[in-house]
Amino acid sequence: MNDEFYIGYNPAAPPELGRYIRLVVIGVASLAVAVCSITLLFQSRYAAKTFEFGVVKPWTGVIAKVPYPTLVTSDGASYLLVAPGKHGFRSEGLAGQAVRLEGTRIQYGPNRMLEVMSRPEPIGRTVNVSSSLSSESEPVTLTGEIVDTKCHFGVMQPGSGKVHRACAARCIAGGIPPGLLVRDADGSIRTVLLAGGDGRELHGEVLPYVAEPVQVRGTLVHSAGLVVLRADPSDITRTGITRE
Repeated sequence: MNDEFYIGYNPAAPPELGRYIRLVVIGVASLAVAVCSITLLFQSRYAAKTFEFGVVKPWTGVIAKVPYPTLVTSDGASYLLVAPGKHGFRSEGLAGQAVRLEGTRIQYGPNRMLEVMSRPEPIGRTVNVSSSLSSESEPVTLTGEIVDTKCHFGVMQPGSGKVHRACAARCIAGGIPPGLLVRDADGSIRTVLLAGGDGRELHGEVLPYVAEPVQVRGTLVHSAGLVVLRADPSDITRTGITRE
């Protein structure tokens, strides 16, 4: 038993007490490092997503509505268009026009998006891009999770799941295109845009289902390089099965 008596205002603790305190501090610090290392080792890694925050570049292409405003560039790439913050991009009077704009790139794999920072400037003739690049498939039933595409493509990590539900709901309500996360046969996650059965934009109608496992019956449409699932809100049902 340590019988050393330590007075707090002394410049140093007694030798034996000092050694004991050093051992305790080293032990606690070592345990903390070990716990952090184990946590990092088994923690899931975030997907490689890009949001070039603060980097505004010039872009040119033709604006299409599929049904969400999309910029189709000369090399055939398609970029969904959104406004800064939790707002969708309004393309009234610009559909089919070749334009020049300034925007910030958001990308997750093949999913591309631009946060438009300036009013697009028309630079050419009007063309019907949407109809020229559209084709319909057979009716399908897909199971997945409804997310807002802006956050999911790279603005937020994570951009899906229950922890992101409130943010996703506000984004979709503000005009951000909703997407359905579905799992392919090889196990990879694909994002399919959600639209109404008549091809119109969907926003408030899908809010009750955001961040929940759902099943959606509709028709797949390939338009302007994007995959869109056209479905009536009444054809969205909860499955009760949690997506991994």
